[in-house]
Parts: sequence; structure tokens; C-alpha cells
Amino acid sequence: MAHYLATAELIDADHPASESERKKIVTACVKRVAQRLGNTPAIARGSYIDPRVIHAYSTNHGLADMRTAVENIDHQEFVTPAERAFCNYSNDKST
Repeated sequence: MAHYLATAELIDADHPASESERKKIVTACVKRVAQRLGNTPAIARGSYIDPRVIHAYSTNHGLADMRTAVENIDHQEFVTPAERAFCNYSNDKST
């Protein structure tokens, strides 16, 4: 979820004119994501926000690369076996 929040924040962000402006935008993004998660910015950035999202924004590769980075995340590694079982059960009941 954090990588999606960060991607949404950075997609809407202005393109920075300088390195210091870019750092401020990324820092503000991480703080907002951390607040939504109920964590510190250090924990959010280090454990929850996929670094490829920030890297794509930081290297000016644009929205396409940021979307690709998020799409390539292996979402299963973030889901517990109990959550996976619940999702499978829910999907079976809806069909």
C-alpha cells in the first residue's frame, strides 16, 4: 500500500528544478505516507515504500517508469498466508 501512496504523491508532484527541491518533495511525500501508515518517515521509507518508486522519480524517468516499478512488485510477498486464504475464500464465494 505504501508504494501506491508514494506513487500517487509523486505522480502529482511538480517536477523539481533542482536537487534540493527534489529532496524536499520526496521528504514531504515520505512524511505523508508515514502519517497515513501510522509510522515514522524512516520506517515508511526503509520498510514500506518500494525504493524503485523514489528512484524513478529522482532520476526523472517519469510516470511510465514509476507505474512500471509499482506493477512489477511481487505483491504476494506482502500478504500473510491468512490474508491469502481469506482472499481466496472471498473470491470463491463471489463466483
